[in-house]
Amino acid sequence: MDPRDLWTEALAGVMARPVRSALTTLGTVLGITTLVITIGVASTAGNQIVGRFDALTATSVTVTVPPVPAGSQDKPLVDWSGTDAVRRLAGVDSAAALADSALPTASRCGPTT
Repeated sequence: MDPRDLWTEALAGVMARPVRSALTTLGTVLGITTLVITIGVASTAGNQIVGRFDALTATSVTVTVPPVPAGSQDKPLVDWSGTDAVRRLAGVDSAAALADSALPTASRCGPTT
């Protein structure tokens, strides 16, 4: 058998049922295309979710300081100047210190002018 004879037989087999060959080829192409699209969309969505979580966790830090027990002579664990140290860290745009107060709302604000 000559390679030319093999190609002739293969071509004759394909041309014997051209619709079946076309549908088989179309099914294969559609299946591979769908697989590539699904992997691409899943990868893109996954990367966007991970990127958003990384951006959120890198820019948002919350420190909760437990209150000093009543009657204790201990100092608070974190003082109000701690935000200055946080501002010096690379990538920090702003820092703030927040506190809960038991005072009435009118007493929390400074004097108005």
